[in-house]
Amino acid sequence: MRIRTHTNPFYCRQRFKNLKALIDPAQYTGIDFEIGFGQGTFIFDYARQHPNRLIVGAEVRKKTVELLQKKIDTHKLENILALHGNGHICLEDMFGNNSIDNIFIFHPDPWMKRRHNNRRVINLDFVSHAHKKLKKTGKLYISTDVKLLWEYMLETITYSGKFTRTQNSEFWENFYSTRWTDMCREKQRTIFYGTFAPI
Repeated sequence: MRIRTHTNPFYCRQRFKNLKALIDPAQYTGIDFEIGFGQGTFIFDYARQHPNRLIVGAEVRKKTVELLQKKIDTHKLENILALHGNGHICLEDMFGNNSIDNIFIFHPDPWMKRRHNNRRVINLDFVSHAHKKLKKTGKLYISTDVKLLWEYMLETITYSGKFTRTQNSEFWENFYSTRWTDMCREKQRTIFYGTFAPI
Protein backbone atom coordinates (compact mmCIF):
# COMPACT_ATOMS: atom_id res chain seq x y z
CA MET A 1 0.00 0.00 0.00
CA ARG A 2 1.30 3.44 -0.92
CA ILE A 3 1.72 6.03 1.78
CA ARG A 4 1.83 9.64 0.64
CA THR A 5 2.02 12.71 2.85
CA HIS A 6 -0.16 15.34 1.23
CA THR A 7 0.71 19.01 1.26
CA ASN A 8 -2.01 21.41 0.22
CA PRO A 9 -0.51 23.39 -2.70
CA PHE A 10 -2.67 26.39 -1.78
CA TYR A 11 -0.60 26.80 1.39
CA CYS A 12 2.32 27.88 -0.83
CA ARG A 13 1.28 31.20 -2.35
CA GLN A 14 4.54 33.14 -2.50
CA ARG A 15 5.43 34.66 -5.85
CA PHE A 16 8.64 34.00 -7.78
CA LYS A 17 11.16 36.23 -9.47
CA ASN A 18 11.62 36.10 -13.21
CA LEU A 19 14.10 33.38 -14.14
CA LYS A 20 16.55 35.91 -15.57
CA ALA A 21 16.84 37.53 -12.12
CA LEU A 22 18.28 34.27 -10.76
CA ILE A 23 20.36 32.89 -13.61
CA ASP A 24 21.25 33.63 -17.23
CA PRO A 25 19.26 31.07 -19.24
CA ALA A 26 21.08 32.10 -22.44
CA GLN A 27 24.13 30.10 -21.34
CA TYR A 28 22.13 26.89 -21.71
CA THR A 29 20.83 25.11 -24.79
CA GLY A 30 17.34 24.78 -23.35
CA ILE A 31 15.08 25.00 -20.29
CA ASP A 32 13.13 22.18 -18.64
CA PHE A 33 10.71 22.46 -15.71
CA GLU A 34 9.51 19.80 -13.26
CA ILE A 35 6.50 20.37 -11.01
CA GLY A 36 6.50 18.38 -7.78
CA PHE A 37 9.95 16.81 -7.89
CA GLY A 38 9.49 15.05 -4.52
CA GLN A 39 12.72 13.35 -3.48
CA GLY A 40 14.39 14.84 -6.56
CA THR A 41 15.50 11.55 -8.13
CA PHE A 42 14.50 12.51 -11.66
CA ILE A 43 15.48 16.17 -11.65
CA PHE A 44 18.92 15.43 -10.17
CA ASP A 45 19.75 12.60 -12.58
CA TYR A 46 18.37 14.49 -15.58
CA ALA A 47 20.48 17.55 -14.76
CA ARG A 48 23.63 15.42 -14.53
CA GLN A 49 22.81 13.73 -17.85
CA HIS A 50 22.16 17.08 -19.56
CA PRO A 51 24.79 19.52 -18.24
CA ASN A 52 24.12 22.00 -21.06
CA ARG A 53 20.42 22.32 -20.17
CA LEU A 54 18.90 24.37 -17.34
CA ILE A 55 16.61 22.24 -15.17
CA VAL A 56 14.18 24.08 -12.88
CA GLY A 57 12.00 22.32 -10.31
CA ALA A 58 9.28 23.43 -7.90
CA GLU A 59 8.10 21.42 -4.89
CA VAL A 60 5.63 22.30 -2.11
CA ARG A 61 7.35 20.16 0.53
CA LYS A 62 10.05 22.40 1.98
CA LYS A 63 12.00 19.58 3.65
CA THR A 64 12.52 17.70 0.38
CA VAL A 65 13.64 20.90 -1.34
CA GLU A 66 16.27 21.40 1.36
CA LEU A 67 17.47 17.80 1.04
CA LEU A 68 17.79 18.07 -2.72
CA GLN A 69 19.63 21.39 -2.43
CA LYS A 70 22.22 19.76 -0.17
CA LYS A 71 22.72 17.06 -2.77
CA ILE A 72 23.07 19.68 -5.52
CA ASP A 73 25.65 21.60 -3.48
CA THR A 74 27.61 18.44 -2.67
CA HIS A 75 27.89 17.51 -6.36
CA LYS A 76 28.41 21.14 -7.42
CA LEU A 77 25.68 21.07 -10.06
CA GLU A 78 25.15 24.52 -11.54
CA ASN A 79 22.42 23.75 -14.07
CA ILE A 80 19.61 22.96 -11.63
CA LEU A 81 17.35 25.24 -9.58
CA ALA A 82 15.34 23.60 -6.78
CA LEU A 83 12.60 25.94 -5.59
CA HIS A 84 10.10 25.74 -2.76
CA GLY A 85 6.58 26.71 -3.75
CA ASN A 86 3.53 26.15 -5.88
CA GLY A 87 4.38 24.87 -9.36
CA HIS A 88 1.48 26.74 -10.99
CA ILE A 89 2.69 30.07 -9.59
CA CYS A 90 6.29 29.26 -10.51
CA LEU A 91 5.27 28.51 -14.09
CA GLU A 92 3.35 31.77 -14.31
CA ASP A 93 5.99 34.01 -12.71
CA MET A 94 9.38 32.71 -13.81
CA PHE A 95 9.11 31.83 -17.48
CA GLY A 96 8.43 33.85 -20.59
CA ASN A 97 5.98 32.67 -23.21
CA ASN A 98 7.35 30.06 -25.64
CA SER A 99 10.48 29.59 -23.50
CA ILE A 100 10.28 26.07 -22.00
CA ASP A 101 11.33 22.94 -23.88
CA ASN A 102 9.85 20.33 -21.53
CA ILE A 103 7.47 20.26 -18.57
CA PHE A 104 7.55 17.17 -16.35
CA ILE A 105 4.84 16.08 -13.88
CA PHE A 106 5.45 12.63 -12.43
CA HIS A 107 3.23 10.86 -9.88
CA PRO A 108 1.50 13.98 -8.54
CA ASP A 109 -0.68 13.81 -5.43
CA PRO A 110 -3.93 12.14 -6.56
CA TRP A 111 -6.27 13.99 -4.16
CA MET A 112 -8.92 11.29 -4.48
CA LYS A 113 -11.71 13.06 -2.59
CA ARG A 114 -13.96 14.94 -5.00
CA ARG A 115 -13.88 18.11 -2.90
CA HIS A 116 -10.08 18.15 -3.29
CA ASN A 117 -10.03 17.90 -7.09
CA ASN A 118 -9.11 21.57 -7.35
CA ARG A 119 -5.79 20.77 -5.64
CA ARG A 120 -4.66 18.51 -8.47
CA VAL A 121 -1.77 19.76 -10.56
CA ILE A 122 -3.45 19.09 -13.88
CA ASN A 123 -6.48 21.30 -14.47
CA LEU A 124 -7.69 23.45 -17.35
CA ASP A 125 -6.01 26.58 -15.99
CA PHE A 126 -2.67 24.80 -15.73
CA VAL A 127 -2.99 23.27 -19.20
CA SER A 128 -3.62 26.74 -20.64
CA HIS A 129 -0.53 28.16 -18.90
CA ALA A 130 1.62 25.21 -19.93
CA HIS A 131 0.56 25.66 -23.55
CA LYS A 132 1.50 29.34 -23.39
CA LYS A 133 4.89 28.82 -21.73
CA LEU A 134 6.06 25.84 -23.82
CA LYS A 135 7.86 26.34 -27.10
CA LYS A 136 5.91 25.25 -30.16
CA THR A 137 8.26 22.26 -30.31
CA GLY A 138 7.98 21.66 -26.55
CA LYS A 139 6.57 18.65 -24.75
CA LEU A 140 4.49 17.96 -21.66
CA TYR A 141 5.31 14.68 -19.88
CA ILE A 142 2.99 13.23 -17.24
CA SER A 143 2.81 9.94 -15.35
CA THR A 144 0.96 8.30 -12.46
CA ASP A 145 0.23 4.88 -11.03
CA VAL A 146 -3.34 5.89 -10.08
CA LYS A 147 -5.71 4.87 -12.86
CA LEU A 148 -8.52 7.27 -11.88
CA LEU A 149 -6.08 10.18 -11.78
CA TRP A 150 -4.64 9.19 -15.16
CA GLU A 151 -8.12 9.15 -16.70
CA TYR A 152 -8.85 12.55 -15.15
CA MET A 153 -5.60 14.10 -16.42
CA LEU A 154 -6.00 12.61 -19.89
CA GLU A 155 -9.59 13.83 -20.11
CA THR A 156 -8.61 17.32 -18.94
CA ILE A 157 -5.75 17.66 -21.44
CA THR A 158 -7.89 16.29 -24.27
CA TYR A 159 -10.83 18.57 -23.41
CA SER A 160 -8.57 21.64 -23.45
CA GLY A 161 -7.90 21.17 -27.16
CA LYS A 162 -4.40 22.60 -26.70
CA PHE A 163 -2.32 19.42 -26.85
CA THR A 164 -2.12 16.26 -28.88
CA ARG A 165 -0.67 13.01 -27.59
CA THR A 166 2.58 11.98 -29.21
CA GLN A 167 5.27 9.32 -28.85
CA ASN A 168 8.65 9.66 -27.16
CA SER A 169 9.74 6.17 -26.21
CA GLU A 170 13.39 7.24 -25.95
CA PHE A 171 12.63 9.53 -23.01
CA TRP A 172 10.47 7.03 -21.13
CA GLU A 173 12.92 4.20 -21.65
CA ASN A 174 16.17 6.07 -21.00
CA PHE A 175 15.50 9.03 -18.68
CA TYR A 176 12.28 8.47 -16.75
CA SER A 177 13.11 7.33 -13.23
CA THR A 178 11.66 8.49 -9.91
CA ARG A 179 11.28 7.09 -6.41
CA TRP A 180 7.68 6.21 -7.23
CA THR A 181 8.55 4.33 -10.43
CA ASP A 182 10.98 2.14 -8.51
CA MET A 183 8.31 1.39 -5.91
CA CYS A 184 5.69 0.67 -8.58
CA ARG A 185 7.94 -1.75 -10.42
CA GLU A 186 8.85 -3.50 -7.19
CA LYS A 187 5.16 -3.93 -6.33
CA GLN A 188 4.21 -4.61 -9.97
CA ARG A 189 1.88 -1.63 -10.14
CA THR A 190 0.89 -0.32 -13.58
CA ILE A 191 2.41 3.04 -14.52
CA PHE A 192 0.42 5.24 -16.89
CA TYR A 193 2.39 7.82 -18.83
CA GLY A 194 2.11 10.05 -21.85
CA THR A 195 3.83 12.74 -23.90
CA PHE A 196 1.85 15.69 -25.20
CA ALA A 197 2.78 18.28 -27.82
CA PRO A 198 1.23 21.76 -28.14
CA ILE A 199 -1.23 22.20 -30.99
